[in-house]
Amino acid sequence: MVDTQTIGFIGTGEISAAMVTGLAGAAGGPERIMVSPRSAGVSARLAREFPGTVAVAESNAHVVASSDIVVLAILPHQLHEALDGVRFRPEQLVISLLAGVAIADVAAVVGASVPIVRAVPMPAVARRDSVTVMAPPEPRAKALFDLLGGALELPAEPDLAVYSALTGTISGFYRYLDIVCEWAVGRGATKDATEPFVRGLFAALAPALRDPNVDLAHLVKHAETPGGLNEQLRQEFFDGSAPALCQALDGLYERVTRR
Repeated sequence: MVDTQTIGFIGTGEISAAMVTGLAGAAGGPERIMVSPRSAGVSARLAREFPGTVAVAESNAHVVASSDIVVLAILPHQLHEALDGVRFRPEQLVISLLAGVAIADVAAVVGASVPIVRAVPMPAVARRDSVTVMAPPEPRAKALFDLLGGALELPAEPDLAVYSALTGTISGFYRYLDIVCEWAVGRGATKDATEPFVRGLFAALAPALRDPNVDLAHLVKHAETPGGLNEQLRQEFFDGSAPALCQALDGLYERVTRR
């Protein structure tokens, strides 16, 4: 349960809209959510979907003045403009979703002695179905993200880099499934039949992935039989491609740690 009464969002892009949706529908969620007027269509839609909980503020300054927790969900280059003339209070909490922007840089713009947490939520928080990585530990931020699917508190800000790099693997997973479907169509299957089959094939794996008591290496072995089809593809393609994948992940890591 979130103890604070009002959570404000500066920026109403995909992730902030997902957070608002998840929080507004959560048991024990905030009594009031303020959203900035920028991206007016998104803000208005959220207010219509959650009347009595979500309100559109007059300005970013109004969001901050009305909120106990302020979520910064803007693009990095918009930070100075978005907070120009905005005054924070020491008892507030700022949660920054700005990719690649250090807490010290956010603090310099906030201009007040306000605790700041960095977090990396994913769109699935709209369904309260995704763990959010955050640093450093902070009870109010953890309570908020627990409502959205869970919080993984990291000891310090630099620890976020590895997890930020991992978020860059999502479209590659979808592309893998897309290639599999393309191959099947090339072999004479129809797209209308193949895509539902492949989607269902992989969606059915979700319960196993959600089980924290079974590690991924065990799942790999459990999905195979000696000399079987899964073992053959894993050995011929994935094992051989592992060094290239790790090299690509190194590139993502270097990108998110570059300042």
